[in-house]
Amino acid sequence: MVFKKRGKLEIIYPILKCCRNKVSRTRISYGAYVNFKSSMKYLDMLIKKGILEEVQTDSKNFYRLTPKGMRLLYHLEQVMKILEA
Repeated sequence: MVFKKRGKLEIIYPILKCCRNKVSRTRISYGAYVNFKSSMKYLDMLIKKGILEEVQTDSKNFYRLTPKGMRLLYHLEQVMKILEA
């Protein structure tokens, strides 16, 4: 089996899809098929850019899209539809 190295957008897109609802880091890692260390790098970057926000509860941290993140996800989905056509 040959593995292809994924680009930044090929990693960010599934992360954004996971974060439509409030979700944990573990769920993001599984959903985007990235290891925990890599997911933290991307989550930090997306938070700094205002695309994701971290929601803290008593025992856990969760992540979800900001309005800016929702717009980005919408546009990425449009691009994916065009490329699949």
